[in-house]
Amino acid sequence: MFSEIRFVRGLVNTDVMVCQRVILSCETSVDTATVDWLKNDEHLSREGGCHGYEMQDSGRVHSLTVLTASLSDEAKYTCTCRNDVTSCMLLVEGTTGTIITNQYN
Repeated sequence: MFSEIRFVRGLVNTDVMVCQRVILSCETSVDTATVDWLKNDEHLSREGGCHGYEMQDSGRVHSLTVLTASLSDEAKYTCTCRNDVTSCMLLVEGTTGTIITNQYN
C-alpha cells in the first residue's frame, strides 16, 4: 500500500530586493516525491530552458532558486506533486531610480 504524497511544509510568500538571490522551498511527506514548478501557471522546465532559475531536490526538501531577482520575477510560484499543491507570491521590491540633473542659470 502506497502512502499519499503531500506537502508537509508549504511555500511561503516572500519579499526580495531587485538583484538579490531568493530560495523558495517546500517539503514533501516522502523523499521520493517528484515535483513540478510553475510561475504564474506556466511550467518551468528542468531541461535547461529555465534561465535565471535553479531547481534542487534534497530528500524531502524541494527548492527553486531565483538567481538574481528582477521585477519580471514577481509572480505566483507553485510547486505540485502527485496529490498536492502549494503556492506563494514572490514580491520583488526595487526602485526605478531618479536621475537628478543640476541646472545652472
